[in-house]
Amino acid sequence: MSLDPFSTYQLELTEMRLGDLEVKEIKASSLDRLLDAGIEAQKRATRLPLEERLSVFGSLAEAWKRKLSQGSLRGLMVDLAKSTGYSEKLVESEFMLVCNAMDPENIRQNLKSSLGNPEGLVRFVETTGGEYLRHMPAGPVFIISSGNSLIPPLIPTALSLATGNFTLLRPSLSNYRSVREIFKQILEIDTAAARLLSELLVIGYFGHDSPSLAHMLAKSCVGVINFWGGEPARTEVCRRVSENPHHPRLVINGPLTGVAIIDEASANSASGDGLAKNMVLYDQQLCSSPTSAIFLGSHGRALEFAKLASERLDAFGHSYPMQMPDGAAYTL
Repeated sequence: MSLDPFSTYQLELTEMRLGDLEVKEIKASSLDRLLDAGIEAQKRATRLPLEERLSVFGSLAEAWKRKLSQGSLRGLMVDLAKSTGYSEKLVESEFMLVCNAMDPENIRQNLKSSLGNPEGLVRFVETTGGEYLRHMPAGPVFIISSGNSLIPPLIPTALSLATGNFTLLRPSLSNYRSVREIFKQILEIDTAAARLLSELLVIGYFGHDSPSLAHMLAKSCVGVINFWGGEPARTEVCRRVSENPHHPRLVINGPLTGVAIIDEASANSASGDGLAKNMVLYDQQLCSSPTSAIFLGSHGRALEFAKLASERLDAFGHSYPMQMPDGAAYTL
């Protein structure tokens, strides 16, 4: 049995039904064997030209864009709106952003900003003074992603695959179906690069109290653990990773808080729109959502800007209505 359609690895799985969602969890007894096989796949990926890697993401973006235009993702869009509580209009905007997250040029620019010359992923490149370097995979990579948006699982996964890492992605239950739908399209791309990248990716779910999750964090031979989320999970993940004898690198994303700074020169309708929209989108649940705003200027101009921002909040709020349960609406 393979894990969903995403890999050729023979794994022992525990099938679970959580609400109306069927998920498969890898048993702890299979994890070390899976990671060993993943390391071998990583070695083969180091020989894959960067352009061929990026072309796979271009094909994924085109396939997703085609499904969007055909309307075949409508049911998935409705399901995601229900599971997250966001408005369907916001989820529709998210689905359109998937193409940006998978865009080869965006990924290339990200790699360039991080690595300098991204060709160092496939060959030795000269830096300065006749020195040469090459970037090798740091994985296997284990990504524990958040459920407050569809985009956060995509960005680290795409970068991990583009840099040739074997990647085990654990999405949230709220966006599990959508993440699977995006990446399963890789199986429809008939190229050697797509087949190799499909071997580098395994998507599965781990329960919060799962022995498999505890094994991955505290015992497995994994190179990088990338955690997205807040407390108390963050503290528990840090504690368990500190026990891992293989000393994986731990990258924490969130929870953060965004601060907007407005001065009198920029206090206009455009900045009012920007502040209001970023407050409304995702109900301030993103790590970068503005939860404070500082106005630099006179008290009178601050009041004028506050009035403008409140008007724009009303307008955007009606455009992106929250799906609020009765109890929360009554409290409000």
